Amino acid sequence: MIVFDLAFIRIKQVIRSKEFYFYVIGFPLFFMILFGFISRSWAPAVTTLDIGLYTADNPIVDPITDEMLAMGNLFTSVLSDYKSESGIKIFSTISYAELEKMDTDIRNLVIYGGVEIPSDFSSQASNMTRYYASLILIQQLTAEFENYPSETVNISNAINQLSVYLNSSANLVLNFHGDVTLQDTMQSYTYLWQIMSEFISNHSIIHANSIWTILQQNYSFSFDLNLTSDISSSSSVSFDVQLVSSSTGDAIEDFQREFYSKLLPGNIISTILLSSVSAIWILDQENKTGLLKRLKLTKLSSVQYLGSILLAWSTIAILQGIFMLTFAAMLGFISFSLNPLVWLMMIATMALLGIISATIALIIGSFIQARIAAPILILFGSTLHMFVAEFFITIKPIFSFAGKNFSWLDATPFRSAFLVMKNGIMLESSSEITGLLFDFLLLVIWTIVLFVIGAIIFNKYKLKYAEKE
Repeated sequence: MIVFDLAFIRIKQVIRSKEFYFYVIGFPLFFMILFGFISRSWAPAVTTLDIGLYTADNPIVDPITDEMLAMGNLFTSVLSDYKSESGIKIFSTISYAELEKMDTDIRNLVIYGGVEIPSDFSSQASNMTRYYASLILIQQLTAEFENYPSETVNISNAINQLSVYLNSSANLVLNFHGDVTLQDTMQSYTYLWQIMSEFISNHSIIHANSIWTILQQNYSFSFDLNLTSDISSSSSVSFDVQLVSSSTGDAIEDFQREFYSKLLPGNIISTILLSSVSAIWILDQENKTGLLKRLKLTKLSSVQYLGSILLAWSTIAILQGIFMLTFAAMLGFISFSLNPLVWLMMIATMALLGIISATIALIIGSFIQARIAAPILILFGSTLHMFVAEFFITIKPIFSFAGKNFSWLDATPFRSAFLVMKNGIMLESSSEITGLLFDFLLLVIWTIVLFVIGAIIFNKYKLKYAEKE
């Protein structure tokens, strides 16, 4: 029976332990709920995406049919009506009269991208469809020589008329404005390639039918053509969907750099937050060994004690961040050739992050024992950075102030730190560094506020308590 008695005693010990509820129930439950929600964004799902439309297209007159071709309007209609295989509309489109307004709405996450149709869209697109239409018609007319020998002359004349358009070339470029780090933007960008390909293919057949109608009238052919052939590709014609940054207006050439501008700062924040756990253990050890009490007897103030810890952790944070940045640069994820002022601001951001994370750790450690506080900080650090860096979700702004969009994530100091590093990595010129100043100033304010709060709490609940013991 002693086996059962001991088992019963140990069960009671486990149930009465605080760690049991935190590790055995709290941790698994938290992550089940967290990843249960955010995993919805991992699974591919067809949803209607909000995008903008801006067109500067100039319609042209077709040289064969003399009809007016407004290819830009036709393409916008296709975008608005395009549906997935399951019947869901791919895009919900909003028309814009000004390109700047569309870019502003993209930055504010009102829409997740915007299509800019250039002024030569009709000219270039019709060149492509006319090329393919001529190719299809020549192929089919050539096959009719044997079937209609009496019309050989007319068939030859029609082929000669169309052959001119096989020598033409086209370079159709469609600009898509957006943020490459957003999943919805990249999903929209991918759809545009598919839709553009189908648009050119379908309108090549439509164009071929229009041209064939004119040829029938001009040459009085006694036969008809079945113009449903698949078009053939050729190196003389091409189209491109170019991704353009809504912030700078420049074409994005390096998708990897854009991607790591979000991933790398998020990971730097994570490693700095997790390292702050050590501050709690140091505080706990100094309290248990009586060092904290002896330091208090030397008239050590809370500001001095906190300052010594925070100075150490700001240095550690700098070393962590520089290691991450250097390693990423060595692997080619980012460029070493960042602006020196950007490097300086990013290093200062890491130092402030070290101060903030250690202050939060010490505040928690003032109320909770290290064995409980440490896993809380691990949980805090390992999840908060995913939201701050928007790894799995996109947070829409609540309001704008001084040219900056604010969301509920800005209620944490880590968001401004993330934006300083992310936008710093993406800077193209020295003049743009002023765009980092507002977020950097917010980070400085957060550091001062938390330091003052931390000093007050630590002095009241830790140093004075140590003095009484």
